[in-house]
Amino acid sequence: MKKQLSAIILILCMAVSLMPVTFATGGTLTGAGTADEPYQISDIDDLKAFRDKVNGGESSACGKLMTDIVLNPGTFDEEGVYTPASDESAEQWISIGSGDVSYGGTFDGDNHTISGLYIDSTDGYQGFFGSTNSSAVIKNVGIIGSFISGGNYIGGIAATTNESSVINCYYSGIVRGNETVGGIAGYNSGSINSCHNDGTVSGSQYIGGIVGYSMGSLGDSDTEDYKLSYISNCYYKGTVSGDNYVGGAIGFNSFYSIVENTYHIGNVSATVGFAGGVVGVNDGNYPGNPDNGQIINTYHIGTVSGNDYIGGIVGFNYGDITNSFYRLGDAENNDLGTAISEDDFAVQTTFTDWDFDTVWHINNELKRPILTAIPEIEENVELGFKSISYEKTESGYDVTGALTKSVENAVLVAAIYDENNRFISMEHTNISNETQDTVNVSTTIPGTYIKVFLWNNIAKMTPLCESDGANIE
Repeated sequence: MKKQLSAIILILCMAVSLMPVTFATGGTLTGAGTADEPYQISDIDDLKAFRDKVNGGESSACGKLMTDIVLNPGTFDEEGVYTPASDESAEQWISIGSGDVSYGGTFDGDNHTISGLYIDSTDGYQGFFGSTNSSAVIKNVGIIGSFISGGNYIGGIAATTNESSVINCYYSGIVRGNETVGGIAGYNSGSINSCHNDGTVSGSQYIGGIVGYSMGSLGDSDTEDYKLSYISNCYYKGTVSGDNYVGGAIGFNSFYSIVENTYHIGNVSATVGFAGGVVGVNDGNYPGNPDNGQIINTYHIGTVSGNDYIGGIVGFNYGDITNSFYRLGDAENNDLGTAISEDDFAVQTTFTDWDFDTVWHINNELKRPILTAIPEIEENVELGFKSISYEKTESGYDVTGALTKSVENAVLVAAIYDENNRFISMEHTNISNETQDTVNVSTTIPGTYIKVFLWNNIAKMTPLCESDGANIE
């Protein structure tokens, strides 16, 4: 009898140890929670304390990550089964902005990561953040090695971005739910910029690698003006699947929503209805209508499959599509977007009116365009000048130097020479974390030649790089 009782107790203990638990309140935050003095989040207890302050009513609290944080040190498979790093069980995360609380502060990840975030629920509005409002800014944070599963409105970074901003954030892992599911946000009526997702996204309908459903928001109720929503400078690498309204980047792009400078690498599948390499359905009244959903400067590489209404860029379109491309043979040609060969992806002139000065560049290894601000692979780019340009002014010349990559702190110097290559005048400006800037060089003597230099210090004039010269016409 004692052996049987001991065995029962052992089984119960094992069962309890494998059950997910929920974080308790903890941590002592430093800072005032304001934009100027955000709460400093230095460990897991601080993160929980910040979350609990927000969910307890301090909805506009501002926070800043001071280091990388590991919520669960083990790994999750595609079904959410947890393999512990030692003997620990997985702890479930409660979203920041839960229940009746909508987050409206600024959260700055300061380029740190949060790993092992775990949510396995049937409830909606699940993500690192749940509901956000128009005052919210979420930036510079990566949620990695994570598993999020829920009902409706599920996102890797935020469940909903209600006129809020998500900037320079990324997610890796599993995101799945029922309706309105996205790798970055389930629902977007705000701005999502310079974000990416690497993982798998799945659900029923309105499923996207970046956003499930995006549309503008109603502004002034008296005039019924809409505010545009944006998804720009983003990419998704991974598989996205669902029943209907499935897109490589956005499941359903509705009125007053703009998708720009965005791409998807991977497969898209819908078991019932609409599927597109970039957008499942792009909504609108008719082409050219200002209310329309817009798809601008996008591309897709990977198979697109479904029962009906499938396309390399979009499954079905009521709106506008501009300068968007997909790989020939990846999807049925529905005349929405342009099918090009794999070799054409490596040729810059293929992509008419794309900004290859500041937004895009062709990666020689991948042989296709990638985003300069968030390159998907490490690139060893040598510091130099991509281009220099000038504009004649009343006092002299405005000279712009465009660098191959940003620098922390440096001095941009522009010099003007005469027809005999004799120095006339020069000026400088300090730059930091910029890829280009403009210097006004004052001179009353007409110049014939311009040269631009990058120095690390105006006093020592130590050269970092210099441009080839350009003739003044």
